[in-house]
Amino acid sequence: MQQIETLYLPDSVKSSYQNVENQPLTQLDSLSRVNILVGANNSGKSRFMCLLTETANFSIRIRDVDFINRTIENAIDKIINIYTFIGHPQISRYDTSFLTQLKSKLITKNNTNTNNNYQNIFDVFNHLSEYKSIYEQLKEIKNISKEIVEILKSTQLNLTKNIYIPTLRGLRPLNNAYNDFYKQQTLESYFKDAEHKPEVFTGLGLYTELRSYLLGDNAKRKKIKEYQEFISRSLFEGQEVTLIPSEEQKIVVVKIGNELERPIHELGDGIQSAIILTFLPFVSLENCIFFIEEPELFLHPSMQRKILEFYHSLGRHLFFMTTHSNHLLDITIDIPEISIYSFRKSITSSDDDQTPQFVVENVDNNQSSSLELLGVRNSSVLLVNATIWVEGITDRWYLREMLQMYMKTLPNPKPKLEEDIHYAFVEYGGGNITNFSFFEEQDNEKLINIKNLCAKAILVIDHDGESKKNRKQQLKDKLGTDLIILPCREIENSLPPEVIRSVVIEYETSTQKPNPEINSFAYTDYQNESLGDFIENYVIKGEKHRRGSYKADSGTITDKLGFCKRALKYINPLTDAELAKLDTEERQLRHLELFKALPESTQQIIIKIYDFIAKLNPS
Repeated sequence: MQQIETLYLPDSVKSSYQNVENQPLTQLDSLSRVNILVGANNSGKSRFMCLLTETANFSIRIRDVDFINRTIENAIDKIINIYTFIGHPQISRYDTSFLTQLKSKLITKNNTNTNNNYQNIFDVFNHLSEYKSIYEQLKEIKNISKEIVEILKSTQLNLTKNIYIPTLRGLRPLNNAYNDFYKQQTLESYFKDAEHKPEVFTGLGLYTELRSYLLGDNAKRKKIKEYQEFISRSLFEGQEVTLIPSEEQKIVVVKIGNELERPIHELGDGIQSAIILTFLPFVSLENCIFFIEEPELFLHPSMQRKILEFYHSLGRHLFFMTTHSNHLLDITIDIPEISIYSFRKSITSSDDDQTPQFVVENVDNNQSSSLELLGVRNSSVLLVNATIWVEGITDRWYLREMLQMYMKTLPNPKPKLEEDIHYAFVEYGGGNITNFSFFEEQDNEKLINIKNLCAKAILVIDHDGESKKNRKQQLKDKLGTDLIILPCREIENSLPPEVIRSVVIEYETSTQKPNPEINSFAYTDYQNESLGDFIENYVIKGEKHRRGSYKADSGTITDKLGFCKRALKYINPLTDAELAKLDTEERQLRHLELFKALPESTQQIIIKIYDFIAKLNPS
């Protein structure tokens, strides 16, 4: 299914919502498969989502629509040229005049659950793709048409159903009649006057849905089997799980491994919530738009990550959700193709009885400032046994990649350590380290005491030459083995020469300079040097081709984030496809080779971090 780029909003939204230019909000741009709405309480998030939920058929613009239209135009021109070459004015009922007019039917807008705008074009090429002829030129028309048919199939979204999951949800029956009071109340409160009421799923209807699927056709029964296998892996550590609609009790009972059957509402609240959030997205045979209020309710941070990754993996659905979870928002940094929209209320005058307007802004999910929109601190660190405090996002990304690579070299590690379950990275933001107290006995109410804030912590700081010598010595005296001073100037200097060489080549390569020349160098040449300076002055042979500079005023790397994203590809270049061809021992050996390619001092840092985490998470 083609990714939607722009969602054109209904009139009900335009009257109350504005963009950052204070103009009526007519569309949502930069849409992704998963779209998160954030903002303070009473900032218009839920109202906005409800207005979307009661919209039956959205006008949309799909990504790459201009490319698709150009491809169709080129195909029409090729077919007309073939007509001309063979001296036939038409094939079947489609003549050159008809095909020329067909170009005028190309569109930039589509719809979420109908595709009438492209239907005529699809019918023409579908007909031509089935045309039979012994002539080679006419066979070429058939092949061209087949390619266009496949492209047009991808534009058929068929998002036929809106499903709303409110905060009022649960699996525990409220009375002996087993009525879905949550659904009734939601429809009455939010959609009483809606012309198109959405399907509302609160969890109380799980018995009815499950029974319907199990008594349905083979496709539906197969979906339930696959869902049981999915929750077995995701929620119950691989134990066999069976969901049973009890006809006698009118509830769902669950059988887990060798345990006795029991009502599903006797499971933990977090597991119940995860089932409510995943059941319909998984089993639905239709392509749907899901509108979910605060999916983080009752969920451990690690489960929030699993739910978000699950939604992102479902290419046939579209998701909108509101959240107040700083952890959920932080996770989006690690997952591509997620859009964040911030909401705030706007009162333009002091007049009484003024109708508030709501301002909506698309936020780049790579901007750390998006966390500030929630007005909360990252409390996820309270729920793990070990925290690794690092200076910034690139420190976190490098150390995470190297740590995961090291753990993959270990045969059957116990326990199997997972981020957000056993440990978490925390960014203290360089100079902001002075706002934190890592010393248990230090008594300064102006400082944030790390012991009170989070789990046992290990602190990673840059070497930075002789600068900040006194502060480093104080930290070393107080923290002892819980302090790691990088054995190099800063985190980028911990990279092996081959990775730095590959990143520079990538920056320098262009059509004018396809094979840039790079000088040879060793780790010790740049270990304690300003890396931006070193690249500019020693790595590049001849004239630098990259337009921007490699070095900031301080001598460090300028584009640290971009440099990091490139470097990660070379630290661990193994693809899933390559790994799938290897057995367990071969995968361990390949990861060991990559880990051993790191400088020895870098390896020691990673092993020390791993030992710290493992000690605090005994099997």
